[in-house]
Amino acid sequence: MSGMGGKRTLELPRQAYTPPPKSGFATDRGATCCHVVARYFFHTNHPSELTVQDDEGLEFASVPEAKCAAVKYAGQLLADVAEHFWDQADFDLTVTDESGLILFSMRVVGTEAPAIRAADQST
Repeated sequence: MSGMGGKRTLELPRQAYTPPPKSGFATDRGATCCHVVARYFFHTNHPSELTVQDDEGLEFASVPEAKCAAVKYAGQLLADVAEHFWDQADFDLTVTDESGLILFSMRVVGTEAPAIRAADQST
């Protein structure tokens, strides 16, 4: 995942990508066990930042691994914009497969209590 404007990006080891065979399974010669290897694309949207469309993607052996990486990546991005998050307290991360099918998404929404909003208006 490439960062824009000097932003920190998810630091996961890149692997050379070879599309899976048409069956969708990666196999070793003579192996009796198969595992699915898929490429996941991490797209982000935050009103005070640029929307980032991931064109590279990352490979993971399972959806749970990709979900874990998504949480880590979202945490890094939110830490990078912490001082601006409350300006537009909304953050989306959507993960798709190679065809663009949405596999899962995360949304972080910040909501201030009425007492805080009242105090901000009186100052």
